[in-house]
Amino acid sequence: MSKYKSINMRLRSRQSISVFLTAILVFSSLAFFPHQSAKADTVKKQVIVSQIVAGNKSFFALMNDGTVESWGVNSYGQLGIGNMKNHSSPVTIFGAESVKQIVTGKGSTYALRNNGTVEAWGLNNDGQLGIGDTKDQNRPITIPGLQGVKQLVAGDYSVFALMSDGTVKAWGNNKYGQLGIGNSTNKSTPVNVNGLNNVKQLAASADNAYAIMGNGKVYAWGRNEQGQLGIGAKTNNSIHVPIVIPGLTDVRQIAANNQSVYSLMSDGTVKAWGSNNYGQLGLGNTTNQSEPVEIKGLNDVKQLVSYISSTYALMNDGTVEAWGLNNRGQLGLGNTTKINQL
Repeated sequence: MSKYKSINMRLRSRQSISVFLTAILVFSSLAFFPHQSAKADTVKKQVIVSQIVAGNKSFFALMNDGTVESWGVNSYGQLGIGNMKNHSSPVTIFGAESVKQIVTGKGSTYALRNNGTVEAWGLNNDGQLGIGDTKDQNRPITIPGLQGVKQLVAGDYSVFALMSDGTVKAWGNNKYGQLGIGNSTNKSTPVNVNGLNNVKQLAASADNAYAIMGNGKVYAWGRNEQGQLGIGAKTNNSIHVPIVIPGLTDVRQIAANNQSVYSLMSDGTVKAWGSNNYGQLGLGNTTNQSEPVEIKGLNDVKQLVSYISSTYALMNDGTVEAWGLNNRGQLGLGNTTKINQL
């Protein structure tokens, strides 16, 4: 039996779990039915929610017809509805159409469209919208010259795009070298990350980024004072270019929160490193780790999600394991006791 506290539930949806597991279960029941045609032989597609994404008190529903609805806090125009008024019910974002992925930073939102272009809106103080200036936008605006994008990920104020040719572009805040361009200068338009080719998947935390390569190895760059780059040393000096994480191979997924990182291995096991002040690495202690360490007793994992200092593993049998910070009951265990694999 697993030493972890297991959330006794099964997820019926095949959609990706997110840090807001409760939100998925609630909002996945939303359905919108178009007006029925008078012709009996005409059947229109039912429009339903296919993905829920949560920002900082702002929420987005990607519909299966490629449109997007938003609600919640709108201080910087991050809802994309043409104003900065908060909304307590979903509102359709005009201009966000044919969307296949929604990504949020702190106060900023990004939509990857089916044609490989990207729309951005919201906070833009560090150029994180990628449009060449630092002016906030309350409606979606196309990032100029960015085409052929396969995946988007965002840190707090930095954004990364995996391109169809396996290279990576980045823009926004670069205080800790998290753009991977060899310096700490912010960029308001997408630029190439140094030396990355044949990238398969990206992940990002607040001030870090990670790239899984086609050979299963992982490159990391950015902030490192908690050892979150996994390179075997904690240092106040950030890493400004991608560097390979020693000994980490056969990685299927990377999940990262502020300063803790997790790798799902091809055999279904999990390794963790970085900050561990709440036991969020799942190692049975609260000691930080500067290189990947296997989480004992955690096997047959299908997908990982991490948020702030809590982590969740979707198992192949449909159950969910949870550990780490639990001060608000975010582990779903019926209490507020933190779990570090006791």
